[in-house]
Amino acid sequence: MFLLREQLAGASAAASTRLTSPQVWLKPSAEMSFLYGNHVLKSGLGRITDNTPAYAGVVVCSMSDIPLGFATTAKSTLDCRKLDPSGIVAFHQADTGEYLRNEAAMIGGRGD
Repeated sequence: MFLLREQLAGASAAASTRLTSPQVWLKPSAEMSFLYGNHVLKSGLGRITDNTPAYAGVVVCSMSDIPLGFATTAKSTLDCRKLDPSGIVAFHQADTGEYLRNEAAMIGGRGD
């Protein structure tokens, strides 16, 4: 019985590892820049998931693990380490501030 539980726990952990998407964590100073539609620069990068390849979809989070939006990596994790501070780490795709900026057009159907 114990061996079966151990095998199930191992399978569950492996499944959850496969289903998680790579993440990029932003420094507090870079959060507003991302929420206004700008790309993630190396200077604003707090952390990045290990072994993330270039051009992979990532979830962008604050350092306190609050999801802020989505991006596509411009460089792999290894390339990010060698990048200068003004280099682009991830391309902005969508963010939570987008709804607020476009709320009138989405709700009212007007593009003012």
